[in-house]
Amino acid sequence: MFKKVQTRLVVLLLLLTIAFAVSLLFLMHSEVQREDIIFREREKELGALFDKITVLKGKPLEMIVNSEYSLWNEMVDFANSTRIDEEWARENIGWLFRNYNFSASWVFNPSFSPVYSDNKFKDEKLNEFPLPKETVHGFFSKDFFVHFFIYTPHGLMEIRGATIHPSVDAYRKTPPRGYFFAGKVWDYDYMEELSDLTGCTMEIFPLKNGDPVKRNGREAGVITFTRVLKGWDGNPVAEIGVRRESAVMAEIRNLSKRQFSFIVMFMGAAIVVLAVSLVYWVTIPLKSLSSSLKTENPGALENLERSGTEFGGLAQLIVKFLGQRSELMNEVAVRKRAEGELEHARADLEEWSKKLEAKVRERTEELRKSQDRLVKSEKYALIGQLATSVSHELRTPLTAIKNSVYLMRMMKLEEGDEKIAKHMTLIEKEVDACTQVISNMLGFARPKEPVRKESSLEEIVKESLAISVIPTNIKVVTQFHGSLPSIMVDPLQIRQVCNNMIKNAVEAMAAGGELTVATSANGTSLIIEFKDTGIGIPPQDLEKIFDPMFSTFSNGTGLGLSVCQQIVDAHGGTIEVESIIGNGTIFRVRLPL
Repeated sequence: MFKKVQTRLVVLLLLLTIAFAVSLLFLMHSEVQREDIIFREREKELGALFDKITVLKGKPLEMIVNSEYSLWNEMVDFANSTRIDEEWARENIGWLFRNYNFSASWVFNPSFSPVYSDNKFKDEKLNEFPLPKETVHGFFSKDFFVHFFIYTPHGLMEIRGATIHPSVDAYRKTPPRGYFFAGKVWDYDYMEELSDLTGCTMEIFPLKNGDPVKRNGREAGVITFTRVLKGWDGNPVAEIGVRRESAVMAEIRNLSKRQFSFIVMFMGAAIVVLAVSLVYWVTIPLKSLSSSLKTENPGALENLERSGTEFGGLAQLIVKFLGQRSELMNEVAVRKRAEGELEHARADLEEWSKKLEAKVRERTEELRKSQDRLVKSEKYALIGQLATSVSHELRTPLTAIKNSVYLMRMMKLEEGDEKIAKHMTLIEKEVDACTQVISNMLGFARPKEPVRKESSLEEIVKESLAISVIPTNIKVVTQFHGSLPSIMVDPLQIRQVCNNMIKNAVEAMAAGGELTVATSANGTSLIIEFKDTGIGIPPQDLEKIFDPMFSTFSNGTGLGLSVCQQIVDAHGGTIEVESIIGNGTIFRVRLPL
């Protein structure tokens, strides 16, 4: 009892601790959400400021390329002249390097052939446009302007391009008279300029696979975000990481930590006070009560009885209970002895009853088996008498009929007697069938002991298949093991078993099908399996198919399988059968080695 109450108290303290922890987590979550809101607002403001400044910084490049220099008659003449005016180019295009700190410029004629190029680095390789002619041609298939970033030996360069038109064609309705490109490298000085204007530190990260890397994150008092710079094909080529320290965010984070620490200390102190109180007011009294009950010693409850608390009342009840308990022990002992004697007598009676029931069941089973053997013996005797009588009465006339047919065949028939010859063949066939039925009946009535000799089981099966009459609409499949050991059997009797099995399978597939004959071994016996795809055997007939005179075929005698079982039983083997209506039947003959 004490352990259960103590466990409940521990669970209670645990639940309170969990409740305090959940409360702390909720407070932490609320603080995190509040910080997140402030952080996102600051990030949004800083991002908007950064975007505005970068747009303003890039405005000169956009205005000069998209309007001033690409809508200018002199630029039209320059792009279409057969002779480059170097002085005009230095005065007008070189002016861009001196006043706007442009890094490179390129001019193309209407057929995208280069007319002029220059760069402030005096780098001959940079004078060649950093993209192939086919790519440049594709820029202006949908728009008059292009804007992209590309890496050069001098760093990441921002490039703008536009189609060249006369000054009066402000809407660019006439065909392009050339193409003008200008670029500016985002070098250290340019990045420092952006940092001074935004109050942020920035760094450019190349993107090798074109996939931006998420670098946005939050540190204590720091706001970070990124901007992606796209290349000529629209895929990212670089990413700018922007970082700015925020004293406000740092102070908010520190304030949240101080508040959280205070709440943790307060809740921890409350839990400790509650735990000590429960131990002093509940656990110790319960331990005294439990100890007294276990040791059956009421002396440990003297102080608790005088406490005047609920536990004191329990202590008085326990002392009274222990006094009454000794009085009941003797009565309980007497009753236990009586119950033990009664239980022993009941156990003896149950054991005698079980033995009697077992003997009755055993005797009943013996009687049933004896009755089955008697009925079967009488049935076999009756069949034997019938077979002997029928064979005696039928063999003589059947022999006479067959001899008569033989004599008629020996006589020379006229050429027009084909119909008579056909009927004589039919008579011979039916006489043979009747003779086989008589032989089966005599074989069942007077079974012969097997004359065993060393034989090849597969050779016996092959001989049976060779002499069996199988219609052309039935396909025969053989699956012989190929290396079966020799076996001591009566080959004539086993061949008779195979003949009957093949005959039954053929009769079950009147509409055609497939007969599979397989041989195998399992270590202790050899197995012959006959599988057909015929009509199958109804479940209610499976237990009766080996009974004499029972047949599932309308023209069957019901002796074939009975004879097979007699022969296999005489060889110490078994016959197993599996059948599914509509799917066929499997007969499995097992002969011991």
